Amino acid sequence: GAALLCTIALPDALPAADLWVVPFWTALIVAAAMREYCAAPVVQWPNDLLIGGRKVAGILCVSRVIGDYAWVGCGIGVNVLRPSDDHLTGITPEPAFLSDVARVDRDELLDAILRHADATFDDLSAPPRVAHAWEITAQIPGTRYRISIDGESEPFEATALQLLNGGSLLVD
Repeated sequence: GAALLCTIALPDALPAADLWVVPFWTALIVAAAMREYCAAPVVQWPNDLLIGGRKVAGILCVSRVIGDYAWVGCGIGVNVLRPSDDHLTGITPEPAFLSDVARVDRDELLDAILRHADATFDDLSAPPRVAHAWEITAQIPGTRYRISIDGESEPFEATALQLLNGGSLLVD
């Protein structure tokens, strides 16, 4: 009873070349739904939403590609109600919950997410528009990231500059 876990199956196939934009669009609809409850999440590249610098939600999209088109399912997990027992012992960093900042009903949150998905579904046909909206919500340019590269021993700090076509994050 502490989380909202759902998958939204997009009703129409998308051009396979535009698949990269789906997780960013999904983050935007979840963030918009959370704002209805006075929770102001920040989206973090590539697929998380944060409140107070801690993860409150994650996005994982899956697709089936046939030729030039793809059918997509958008998996969403939101920490809604902070458990009252010791389930969080040992989790570092400790996750955020919407109940830390607002009273939220899971069914109402799901309804809000679905309303925002319906209202903005056509935006998926304009990836640059989604990328720009995501940059605004992610506070880019200017957000600092700690980046680890596979095979490198130490992460490095960088400042995000822009979300590139294809979903890469340009950093300085």
